[in-house]
Amino acid sequence: MFTLPLEAVPNWINVSSFWLPQSVDFVCPHCGREVNFALTNWQHVNRRSAASAAANCPGCRKEVRFWAIDPSKYGDTGSKECAELCMHPTPTVKRSMMRGLDRVPPEIARAYVSALSALNAGVWNGTAALVGRALEGLVKNLMPKDKQKLPLAQMLAELPDTVDLPKTLRTLTDGLRKGRNIGAHFDLDKEADEEMANMMVEFLEYFLEYLYIVPAKVDDLHRRL
Repeated sequence: MFTLPLEAVPNWINVSSFWLPQSVDFVCPHCGREVNFALTNWQHVNRRSAASAAANCPGCRKEVRFWAIDPSKYGDTGSKECAELCMHPTPTVKRSMMRGLDRVPPEIARAYVSALSALNAGVWNGTAALVGRALEGLVKNLMPKDKQKLPLAQMLAELPDTVDLPKTLRTLTDGLRKGRNIGAHFDLDKEADEEMANMMVEFLEYFLEYLYIVPAKVDDLHRRL
């Protein structure tokens, strides 16, 4: 049984007064493709406060099963979610999900999950392009509204005026931008490989940790003290 990040759920649906995933974006545990599993046959297990569903991979057509534990009730205040979302069989992943992703803004977290799924599916150029997409969303989230439509390179150049970034992270973000360009544009001489894709995801995780996860942990510590 493998626990999925809730950010892998692009849409939720009301089923018998509970919010459940309408589909899931993740790596198929059978063929390794990054796919969208359409979940249309949820069945409740009332005594266990859970629901189960199954879907066939659109690539290899093999069945994958899903469980949603403690789904939130429709109409209640709060977000559409469940306490835990699991799949079986367990997929083989090259890189596990970073911890603390719940501290990252949801739209950025979803972009990170997409990049990680592409990495685990072995799609190197796609990984580079999706890391760049996550970086662009992250930078736009940090910039003032009047500068959010600037080209990414210009936003990165002006980002230190908005956020206190050490020199190492400023260099890192420019490297991610260049890697995105390699992944997103056709070039006979330049193409992302496995090592580059892994490094880009790792560097994105460093950036997310610095901006969102460590500050949240520091706040938690202060509250406890």
